[in-house]
Amino acid sequence: MAPFSHVLAITLCIPHLTLVILAHGKDSFAIECPPSRCSEEGPVVRYPFRLDSRAPHCGYGNFVLACSGNNTILQLPLSGEYNVTSIDYKFPLLTITRYSWTPCPWRNIDIPNVTGSPFSIDVEHVTWLDCPTELTSISNDVAGPISCLSSKGRFTYVINAGLISDIPTNCIKTNNTSYAFYSYWDIQHYGTRPQAKLYWGYHWQDDMTKCSACEMNGHHCESNLETRKPFCSVKDSHVGLIAGILSGVLSILLLGGFTFYIIHQSNKKRNIHRKVEHFLRSYRVMNPTRYTYDDLKKITNKFKTKLGYGTFATVYKGELMSGIPVAVKILDRFSGDGETFVNEVATIGRIHHVNVVCILGFCSEGGTCALVYEFMENGSLDNYISRGNRNSKFNFAEMLTIVMGIAEGMEYLHQGCDQRILHFDIKPHNILLDHSFTPKISDFGLSKLCPRDQSYVTISAARGTMGYLAPEMYSRNFGMVSYKSDVYSFGMLILEMISGRKNIDPLQGGGQNEVYFPEWIYDQLAPAGKKLCLSAGMENDEEIMQKLAIVALWCIQWSPKNRPSMTRVVQMLGEELKILQMPPKPFMSS
Repeated sequence: MAPFSHVLAITLCIPHLTLVILAHGKDSFAIECPPSRCSEEGPVVRYPFRLDSRAPHCGYGNFVLACSGNNTILQLPLSGEYNVTSIDYKFPLLTITRYSWTPCPWRNIDIPNVTGSPFSIDVEHVTWLDCPTELTSISNDVAGPISCLSSKGRFTYVINAGLISDIPTNCIKTNNTSYAFYSYWDIQHYGTRPQAKLYWGYHWQDDMTKCSACEMNGHHCESNLETRKPFCSVKDSHVGLIAGILSGVLSILLLGGFTFYIIHQSNKKRNIHRKVEHFLRSYRVMNPTRYTYDDLKKITNKFKTKLGYGTFATVYKGELMSGIPVAVKILDRFSGDGETFVNEVATIGRIHHVNVVCILGFCSEGGTCALVYEFMENGSLDNYISRGNRNSKFNFAEMLTIVMGIAEGMEYLHQGCDQRILHFDIKPHNILLDHSFTPKISDFGLSKLCPRDQSYVTISAARGTMGYLAPEMYSRNFGMVSYKSDVYSFGMLILEMISGRKNIDPLQGGGQNEVYFPEWIYDQLAPAGKKLCLSAGMENDEEIMQKLAIVALWCIQWSPKNRPSMTRVVQMLGEELKILQMPPKPFMSS
């Protein structure tokens, strides 16, 4: 009976121990600057924000809000007052609406001017249409008809300005304007106030990175009252950790290891689902179609046709009820604790570019996370690269067109959005080809978002595929991880396309007699006037081949600062060969 008595004693002690930990888990910041709100329904205001009635050290810089009755008010220097409806501290963004509004505001929605504030905003360029009849079949990019602006024989719609060529011929374009991105999508749900989402963190630099990671891990960012610098407060998590350990010990003693394992897996599954659902609520305005698991079974004919599989997912062919073919990507339930799913929806959901794959829908139900993409009938670029006795299906002119498309897609990811998107897994397998062989960048599971004015990013471990990884992914002695890491992967992709050889990793090494192919190409091109010849019967393509090789060698410079940006790469691909200069030798001598 003695062991049982010990267990009983521990059980009785746990509440007292927890109370002691909780009593000592508060510091001066938590006492002086507790979370607050303007009403029971209003958003919780905590660090980095503070109400104007609180001391300056309770917030970060000019992250100041105010109460007006039950409303939480944000004052933008050049735009006036806005009502704050929600604050998401994990995905740092603020949802705002105009403090005052008119019954039918859509023609004159203003874009909040964030100049002089610590916020940034996405903008959508749209075109207004008047149609004589109601459109019966419209895409997700067309909103309407808008009842307060329509009348008999005149139906008003709004369409993404970049898709204006897709409108019916009997519709008339009446106006071009710009909206805050989320206001544009609110048009489809008229009856709620137009809203905008403001992002913060761009001016925090390192502080933001630390706070962002802190919030994502379930902790809170607070401020050191002496240094005024933010830090991650993990005291509450220590309480949960200690209580969890003690509870785990009791479970092992009373129910055995198997029961504890079942509980642990159940909690993990529930936490992943909670994290994903929280994300989907935050980003619901992007709203690709949400499918149930039963929907996916119908779309894929019970997952009959498998297109491929990878480390974290299996892809099946399917068809929507409208007859549109799709690819359904079922993510492994343990793939990155839900991170892969969140990354792909957050990244691709905001991208509209001809060279980036389009997401049509998703599923998050129980333990299933899935993504529905447009179907690429020609598969991946990897299937068309010549290897061994298999000949390439492209001549070098076609190859240049594909390389240019990939480069333009990457340039858009790096420079075309309010946030820079780093892919971190550029390789032939992740380049899909549509019916006309237009390349589309896919698989954003390893991607990372960062401000456009931020040069470097912090990662906990190397991301990507061996043979395409930049040297700085292995060692910071080569430089910091940045968008230039994607440029390196792009260079290795070009070399594989023109040579048909799988890339070996110079830092990992192959056999002693194995030739590092990029070095061989450089040695072929370096002597003045010497030409590169990789395969017989390609004389007419020699100039294109040499251009691609030179651009690739620039991209795979071992020092990130010597690599061109993707904007410069696009320019180089469009220039004549005689204008291009040979880069310095891009690697350490073997």
